Amino acid sequence: SSSSSSPSSKTQTAVMKASALHVAASAGALDCVRLLVLNGARDCRGDFDEDSLEGATAEELAAALGYAEIAAILQKHNE
Repeated sequence: SSSSSSPSSKTQTAVMKASALHVAASAGALDCVRLLVLNGARDCRGDFDEDSLEGATAEELAAALGYAEIAAILQKHNE
């Protein structure tokens, strides 16, 4: 296995012990994120490591992977 920091390897690392919201956000699944948020899903905060994305909230994960619309939805939801 390569130690590159491509989005797919970062995603795999970050979602290993993630919530459904993390998985949906990391996959860019906008409709799933909206559905989860509407049904009360909460974004968890961990010890965020920017290099591996480990401990990232779903919002941080979406932003790091370039899913700006999802990150914006989660930012508003987390306020």
